[in-house]
Amino acid sequence: MERIWRQDILVLGFDLREAYGANGGSLWTQERRSEFLLRPDVEQPLSVDPAVWPSVMEVQNEEYPLHLCGSINRILRASPILARGRKDSPVVIEVGVLTDAGFSPYWENTFDGWLRPEEDTTPAFTFQELGYDVADKYLVSGLSNCMLSPKELSDVRRNWAGRINSFGLFESADDATEYATACDLLIREHAPFFAYRIRRVEIKDVGHGLEHVTTTGTRSAPVLTKT
Repeated sequence: MERIWRQDILVLGFDLREAYGANGGSLWTQERRSEFLLRPDVEQPLSVDPAVWPSVMEVQNEEYPLHLCGSINRILRASPILARGRKDSPVVIEVGVLTDAGFSPYWENTFDGWLRPEEDTTPAFTFQELGYDVADKYLVSGLSNCMLSPKELSDVRRNWAGRINSFGLFESADDATEYATACDLLIREHAPFFAYRIRRVEIKDVGHGLEHVTTTGTRSAPVLTKT
């Protein structure tokens, strides 16, 4: 059955990921890149999958779905290293899913009330879109963490490698949703796959406005943003 993709993105939460380039050379050897990536020349792929791009949250919320975090300020409170403002500091990311009509209720019900946007009124934040990953509902990436047969990998590289950016992600949401449908057939044990938008959170005036943030609390409504 054809999947009808929605045009809005459900923001699922936030995470703190390893600084780009920190351990890319050791984690992503030439052999691993050749076996898993559509573009083996990408030295360190980025991903929603923490097995691809490691999470370095010092305090994990075991209850939050997918072990994400409900606000940017909770990450700042839990990870004081960000207050130093160093260029090699870990990266705060926002994870959002572009789902299809059939699975929208699943995502909305699973994440209903977990986001705490009222905690992020200060400090100021800006967002840099890094690209779109394709992964299953547990964030296992079909783009960089599911092994295909040599023939399958050759075919998908021929058809898709030119659409992958320097971070190992799709630039286009349409390409990501199309590839998600392809992964449903190629990697049936992980289906269904979804397109995930990854945005880097740029934080201004770190250290201000965090006093009201706690690491526990009741759930609030999910946030929807348009693509």
